[in-house]
Amino acid sequence: MPPEPKIVCPSASLSLQGLRLPNGLRVDSLTARASDVALWTEPFRSDLRGGGQAEASVLLSDVAAMLNAAAPSGLREFRLSGSAEGIAVEAVRSGVLSVRIRALVALEVRGGTDLAARLLSAKVFGANLGRWLESTLERMNPLFSVKDLPMPLRLERADVEPDRVVLRLTMPPASYPP
Repeated sequence: MPPEPKIVCPSASLSLQGLRLPNGLRVDSLTARASDVALWTEPFRSDLRGGGQAEASVLLSDVAAMLNAAAPSGLREFRLSGSAEGIAVEAVRSGVLSVRIRALVALEVRGGTDLAARLLSAKVFGANLGRWLESTLERMNPLFSVKDLPMPLRLERADVEPDRVVLRLTMPPASYPP
């Protein structure tokens, strides 16, 4: 029988700011709340007996910075803005001529772990570049994965706002370390 926990609390919260993920994406904030938490000190262990919820906020300017650093398919000068329809993306494709590309993407949750971008439309001087941009997006996906975070989370949904994406997550009951 394991020893009794040193600390028991009905609720706990954790807040992280400026979290940098392995793919270079900066998460502006991550706030997690759990219920029925037990802590041991030697060795350290915690049990989130009641599970919890988390919310992550990713600024679209930080997504643009990540994309500018990666320069996928030679694209640069990214500008993003959110709306009810999705995320409007503008970028420049460099070559003999620089061409401005405009696209609309939707965000979709895949398998409760990954956030991916799906192309809704793309235009450059009236031409349809859908296939080329779809393949570029697939190489970049997932944009965000809960596997990169220091706690087991399930991605439930992504809400697009004018300047950010807010990710809603749940935490199952779990022990740390597992």
